[in-house]
Amino acid sequence: MRQKTVLVAEDDPQTLQLLSRLLKSRGYNSLLASDGDVALALFEQHRDAIDLLLFDVLMPRMDGYTCAKQIRAQRPDLPVLFISGYSNEDMNEQIATWPRCVFVSKPLHIALLATQLDWMFLSE
Repeated sequence: MRQKTVLVAEDDPQTLQLLSRLLKSRGYNSLLASDGDVALALFEQHRDAIDLLLFDVLMPRMDGYTCAKQIRAQRPDLPVLFISGYSNEDMNEQIATWPRCVFVSKPLHIALLATQLDWMFLSE
C-alpha cells in the first residue's frame, strides 16, 4: 500500500515544522508550502501523489481557501483539512457545503488534529 501524501500550506514556519513532524509520526509523507502560491506549484508537480490538503486559511499572497478551491476545481475528490486561528463565519458556511472538508481551530491540539487526519483517510 502506497504511503499517503499530504500537501501542507502554512505561513508560520514553526507551525509548518510541527505539522511536518506530526505527519511523519503518523506515517504520512508531506509536501510543505509557505503559502498558497507555493502550494499550487507543488500541486502541479505532484498532482496524482497528493491525497489530502492541510491548509491554513489565512496566508499572505494566496490564502488557503482560494488555493484549495483552485485545486479542487481540478481534483474535486481531494479531502481538505483547514486550520485557522481566526473564526470566519462566511468561510465556515462556504466550506460546510464542501464534501470531505474539516475545519480545526488554532491553537492546534495535536491529538485532535491527528484524529481528524486519520479519520479523513479512513473515510475514503
